[in-house]
Amino acid sequence: MISNLICNDYQSLCINLRKMNIYKKIIFTILFLSSGAQAENVISAGLGAQYGGAMGIQYGYLVESHQLRGATGLFGVTVGYDYLINDLSLGLTYGNMFGSRDSSFLSVNYYFSDKYQYGWRLGLDVGIRAEYNDKRNSDAFFTLGYSFFSW
Repeated sequence: MISNLICNDYQSLCINLRKMNIYKKIIFTILFLSSGAQAENVISAGLGAQYGGAMGIQYGYLVESHQLRGATGLFGVTVGYDYLINDLSLGLTYGNMFGSRDSSFLSVNYYFSDKYQYGWRLGLDVGIRAEYNDKRNSDAFFTLGYSFFSW
């Protein structure tokens, strides 16, 4: 009953909290299912939506062909998921960038080295940014990054 009262007064806050609960469940499920597999942690730096909008640092948790990632940059914070296929990856990126309320992107990346853990990556992110005035903009970003540390 109290939660309904709070959600009526602060509807956008409740919607964002519900979205975050969904993302927490997805991340927990992927981590739980992959807990028996060998995992690697990857640190990279770069430009683009996958790095928080502009210059940023990204932490990735790599298990077999799945990578969960979080990044913080000069203009925002993002989280994402990539499915790795040979020297490509397909993924999703979600976050707040460039003063937007929500940003959701589909991501495609090409890895120049034969390993995902080290080397250059070039990507394209296509999606939608929702502004605080409820205006939605479609955007595309190039991503360029370098993975330099893995353990």
